[in-house]
Amino acid sequence: MNKPDPPTFCHACTFRLGFLLTWMLLGMPFLAVEIAPIIDLPQQMAQLRLAFEELGRPDSPYLLQWWTPNKLGYLPFALLWPFLSPWKAALLGSWLMCGFWLFGVFRLAWIFERPLHLALLAAPLLYSPLLQYGFFNFMAGFPLLVLWWEVVRREQGIAPLWLGLLGLLLYFAHVLWLGMGLLLLMGHLLVHRAPGAVWRRCGLALLPVGGMTAVWAGTFFGGAFGAAPSRWLVPLGSRLSRPDYWSEGLYSGTRGEEGVLLLAIMVLFAGVGAWLNREDEEWRGEIRLVLAGVVVLGLVMLLPDMSSNTLLFNRRWLPVAGVLLLLGLPGAGWRIGNVLALALVAAAGYVTASAWTVVEAKELSGLKAAVEVIPSRSRVLGLDHVSPSGVLKVRRPFLQQFAWSQALKGGELNFSFADLATSPVIYRQPREARWTTGLEWFPERVTAGDYAAFDYVLIGGDERVHQKMVRQPGLEGVTHEGVWRSYRVTR
Repeated sequence: MNKPDPPTFCHACTFRLGFLLTWMLLGMPFLAVEIAPIIDLPQQMAQLRLAFEELGRPDSPYLLQWWTPNKLGYLPFALLWPFLSPWKAALLGSWLMCGFWLFGVFRLAWIFERPLHLALLAAPLLYSPLLQYGFFNFMAGFPLLVLWWEVVRREQGIAPLWLGLLGLLLYFAHVLWLGMGLLLLMGHLLVHRAPGAVWRRCGLALLPVGGMTAVWAGTFFGGAFGAAPSRWLVPLGSRLSRPDYWSEGLYSGTRGEEGVLLLAIMVLFAGVGAWLNREDEEWRGEIRLVLAGVVVLGLVMLLPDMSSNTLLFNRRWLPVAGVLLLLGLPGAGWRIGNVLALALVAAAGYVTASAWTVVEAKELSGLKAAVEVIPSRSRVLGLDHVSPSGVLKVRRPFLQQFAWSQALKGGELNFSFADLATSPVIYRQPREARWTTGLEWFPERVTAGDYAAFDYVLIGGDERVHQKMVRQPGLEGVTHEGVWRSYRVTR
């Protein structure tokens, strides 16, 4: 059988244009707001404040873990930090990370010679919990794995230098992606019956990252954070019977019917096109991508919801499975397929941008003013009485918003990512809290004694909540408008 001709230059230009248009259209939400409602983003920006300012002090209580995994998602934010305000760096850095994820989608479609409209259809899965929670490290791993696969399947043979470099990048993106890459590599070598010399070259190329992983794993799983038990919050038998378990794992941009409608149109578009052209050789499917998608779906089905304190341990793979399955389907073969798919991309960007605009106006109002009035290096207690959102699907989308105070002003929080063993910047010695722990998740548990451990309290809530705070002894209101307000602790 003759090998098909490679894609033409014009086709390559069309793919690049499709990628750029998609990146722009799906970036609309970042142009529509000043505060992106991404859960972990405030804490991630606070990590940069600690890294750039606190670590330079000789008496700093913090330690930089530069060699541990799961850090690459911080890179664009770190590069922007010296030039932009934390608010703007957060928006632009998030948009850049979205572009990197989309690059992975389009690059995967390109190397498997899939139709452009399938890449366009898969692109709106960007608005999954990966983005909503701010799992940027995990997002960075997907396009790197696509590049890893290109290196592994090269006709000229595996280039050890590129394999070792991409292994390190996968490690620094997310160690789960490194594990996935190693499985792909071993499977490829076994299927093609690679000689021992190839195995040895690959092993030597991956020796540095293997050593780093072994040292990290011994430290991580030997500590309390990594030793936390796995938890199946939704029983295995109930997962298939809950459509929301799957739909929310694919799209979490809005709680309304628009998101469900977008998903339905995506599935209908892809499904009808695949069925009508199932026997057309020109628009054939790609069984390898379909099988890979099924395997990843199996991970979603079987893995725990939480493992080693890692949230969404299984459902974070669902957008990946969706991309693989959509790209593996037969193409629609319609002349206007690209136009229709691009229209769906534009609709997804508009719907999500509209949702974020409502969130900023109604559920994040007053936040910037409340943060700006807090003096530098203050100790801040954050309480989120706003969640759950009336717009966003995720459970507690605002529980980390108080961390903007540390991102802009430094100081100390009742909960910080520096308390987590996997963060880039951690406390040298674990803190001994003089307040009730877990208040970011359960603000109703706060006691009068908790306020005395801080200088300011940053609270999100309705008028009923704020009227109660005004009557609280030892607190003085500093800002008086909006859902989020600051209170000074007078003791």
